[in-house]
Amino acid sequence: MHHLEDDARFPAPVIYRNTSNALGALGNYTHDVVLFFGIVDLATDGIRRLGNQQSSNGQVDQPTATHLADTLLGACQAAVAVLPAFKGTPKSEYDAEFASAVSAAQTNWEPMKMRFSGPVPFESHPFGKSQTD
Repeated sequence: MHHLEDDARFPAPVIYRNTSNALGALGNYTHDVVLFFGIVDLATDGIRRLGNQQSSNGQVDQPTATHLADTLLGACQAAVAVLPAFKGTPKSEYDAEFASAVSAAQTNWEPMKMRFSGPVPFESHPFGKSQTD
């Protein structure tokens, strides 16, 4: 559990919070930036709450770990979507390498996700119908 907390630690989005009133300057990428930080907040909160669900050996169950890994990959995908907004900024020469790594991770993750996610926690039913209908 502690490894997960350390490895998935994100820096506090100080820049986002302090410049949120200027996000419109990013044009079409504004939504992607907000989405990225929303996913990061979701993942960070999930990791914090996992302390109550870990087993005696400090691990969480596979479906929970799978969901968290999927959320973190979603944050990476949201980050890739916004990279063009920062083209030409310091360190942007690494953007293509990062995008390639995220794409490879997605390709590798998809077949494993179903194996580790476990049973679907619930089945949705059409509005107004019961499970016995």
